[in-house]
Amino acid sequence: MTAAMTMAALVSTAGPAAAAATLTIDENAGVSVWPYGVLQVFGTATCAAPGGTATISVNAIQIVMHMANGSGSTTITCAAQAVPWSVSLGSPNAYCGGNPTPGYCFAANSVASAFGNLTKAGVQEATAIKVVHT
Repeated sequence: MTAAMTMAALVSTAGPAAAAATLTIDENAGVSVWPYGVLQVFGTATCAAPGGTATISVNAIQIVMHMANGSGSTTITCAAQAVPWSVSLGSPNAYCGGNPTPGYCFAANSVASAFGNLTKAGVQEATAIKVVHT
């Protein structure tokens, strides 16, 4: 068998390529109450294969205007197309009024850095990093 015939045989017996998983974080986020509050981050996710569930974990930090950070997660059902998701970051029990609780309340009209992970069956499938506008 020639090298070309061997290569053709290998190519013809290979299965379909696995789909790439994706995770996006929208540029625009929301703060629950003006001027300080819980940060709401949005995006879409596509698992490597449809079926089953996946977890989206998000961490965010805001240095400008107010030192805040938070983490949260949500579960999605994996589908053949992108699935929208949202995660709340910060403490809903924190006081976010005129003199907000440090560390938990995100400032509106500023920016924050959001870091996301898409995990299915304990395997990280995709990550995303985005500077979001609050």
